[in-house]
Amino acid sequence: MERFNGVGKTRFGRGSAGSRDSPAPWKTPAFPESFSVHGRGIGFGIGGVMLKPSFHDRVIAPSLLAADFSRIGEEVKRAVRSGADWMHLDVMDGHFVDNISFGPPVIAAVNAADEVFLDTHLMISRPDHYLQRFIDAGSDLITVHVEAEHDVSETLGRIRAAGRLAGLALNPATPLSAVEPFLDQIDLLLCMTVVPGFGGQAFMPEVLEKISAAVAIGLPIHGLKP
Repeated sequence: MERFNGVGKTRFGRGSAGSRDSPAPWKTPAFPESFSVHGRGIGFGIGGVMLKPSFHDRVIAPSLLAADFSRIGEEVKRAVRSGADWMHLDVMDGHFVDNISFGPPVIAAVNAADEVFLDTHLMISRPDHYLQRFIDAGSDLITVHVEAEHDVSETLGRIRAAGRLAGLALNPATPLSAVEPFLDQIDLLLCMTVVPGFGGQAFMPEVLEKISAAVAIGLPIHGLKP
């Protein structure tokens, strides 16, 4: 089963198609043949998922928050050996959400430990202020919240200009209309099915209606029908 990262088609998001340390290949993310270059995916829950042509493939993206931080490198490698396609990195600042997790130094350590695709979800108030640090740490996909205090369009533009994939997240209470002005700038839409900040919460099925609405307005890849 083929997956992809921003530098070319690989198996399970890893391979020799390019390097995160070589930014040039990122300028035009490579998608499977039935994807357009501006194709988008829809994610839900804590970890975002790129939709695939068959709608049966899944990206397995375990959260680093479940790791034993006393041996983080080993834990990342264990996740990859167990079938992880991406590592989902939940960054929380204690302001945007009522919890604190980790920042760029930990992401850099994960990046050094393995070549797995790094899916960074910034649950922080000022993603624009800290963005370059997360790019430099090795993030492959950076998702920011539409509710955060920043110029959303400018932040998404900076992510893509750096050769990374750009994601946009919205909380359960946020209407889909809040993200519609930015859909042409994103590679992934993350519809939160819990209130961000803490794990172990119950899935909010009412968000499924929002996801269906996103599909209805054309978020799937051009020519792709669920």
